[in-house]
Amino acid sequence: MSHTPPVPDANQAPYPRHAPPPPSPALAETAARAATRRAQEEADRERTRSLTLATLAGVGIGALAIGAVLLLSRDSEAPKAKAKRKKGAKKA
Repeated sequence: MSHTPPVPDANQAPYPRHAPPPPSPALAETAARAATRRAQEEADRERTRSLTLATLAGVGIGALAIGAVLLLSRDSEAPKAKAKRKKGAKKA
């Protein structure tokens, strides 16, 4: 009774019978380099994003400062209204 009957494909076990072979050292090294490269690219993107946001914030603050200076200088160049004298007050 050394003969085993054929098993249909639908009747296979849902888990593997044998452990997969260990990854080759070259494949593991390549995967490690790829992971390092991905981490470095992500750090570069984050650094670029932070630099862009800081630059935009600086430009916005500068624009607000220039607008405030122009607004205040426009008010100081406006003719000043003369103070009204009260009736009966003497001139100095």
